Amino acid sequence: DLAAAITEGRSWFGHRVRQRPVAYLVLEGIGGFKQRLRAYEIRHGRKCPNEQLQIIEVEDESFFDIRDPKHCAELAASLPQDCIVIVDTLAQAAPGSNENTSEDGGKTLLGARIIMGKSRFVLFVAHSGKDPTKGIRGWSGIFAALDTNLEVTSTPGGTGYVWTAKKIKDGQCGIQGPFKRDIVELGEDADGDAITSCVIRPDESVRAEAAPREKLNAVMQTGMKSFESCIREHGGGGVWLDDWRKHFYAADTAENEDTKRKNFNRARRDLENRGHLQVHNDFYTRAGAGQIGTTPGQSRDKF
Repeated sequence: DLAAAITEGRSWFGHRVRQRPVAYLVLEGIGGFKQRLRAYEIRHGRKCPNEQLQIIEVEDESFFDIRDPKHCAELAASLPQDCIVIVDTLAQAAPGSNENTSEDGGKTLLGARIIMGKSRFVLFVAHSGKDPTKGIRGWSGIFAALDTNLEVTSTPGGTGYVWTAKKIKDGQCGIQGPFKRDIVELGEDADGDAITSCVIRPDESVRAEAAPREKLNAVMQTGMKSFESCIREHGGGGVWLDDWRKHFYAADTAENEDTKRKNFNRARRDLENRGHLQVHNDFYTRAGAGQIGTTPGQSRDKF
C-alpha cells in the first residue's frame, strides 16, 4: 500500500507524498505477493503494479546478496534515478548471514549505501525478535543506523494493527497510523474454494487511541527517571548531558563508577534510538517536544 501511494503521489494515512518511482525487491513469498497485488487492483480499481512500480522477483538466493558490493552495484545500475527501493525482507537479502554480528550487519549497511548512490531511499522489511519490545532482531547497530523506523504491532484487543514511527532522525517520533486488513476474494481454486488475499485501510475509529506503550528495561527506566529528576531540578524542557549524568549516577544501583558509566551510555543511546528522547549538541529533550535547543534557564556556552 505504501509503495503504491508513492508511485501514485497519493497521500498516505493523511500524510503528503511526493511521487517517485519504486523498485520492490521480492525475496520471499512471491506467490502471496502477487495475490496482494491482485487484491489491490480489485479493491482500488486501478492497475498494480503501474508504470512507476517495478517488481523484481528473486527466487534464486545466489542472484542477490546485499553484502556483495557487485550485486548492489548491478542492482543500482538497473534502477531509475531517485527511486525508492524496498527490500523484502532484510533477512533474505543476506542469506546465511549471522545477523547478530557487526561484521555482517556492517556489510549490509554498506550495500544499502551503494544502492543509495542511485536511489533516494532504501526501505527494509524486517522482523522483530522473540521479544517484540526490543524491535528489529539482530545486531543493534542496524537500528542505530536507520533514518526512520516504522514498527507494526497489533492494537489492544487484537482487533487491528497500527504502525508507529519509533524513530525519525531529526523529526517527530510517535506518529501513528491505525489500520485494518480487509479480505478480498480473488477467485476460486480447482476445488471450488475461495482464493483470498487482503488490502489495508486506515482505521479512523482508533485514531485517538494510544498504541501499546513500549516496556522499558531496568536501565532505560533509570534513565527516564533520572532525566525527569534532572528537569525538575533545573527547569525548562530539557537537560544537558553532564547534568543528566549526575542524576543517573545517583539513581543507579551499580557498585562502581565504570558500570554506572556503561549503564548511562546504554540508557541514553537506547532512549534516543527508541524514540523516547531527542538530542542536539548534548541537550536532551523529550521526542516530539518541538524545536530542539536551549530553553529559558538552560542557556550555556558550549565549545
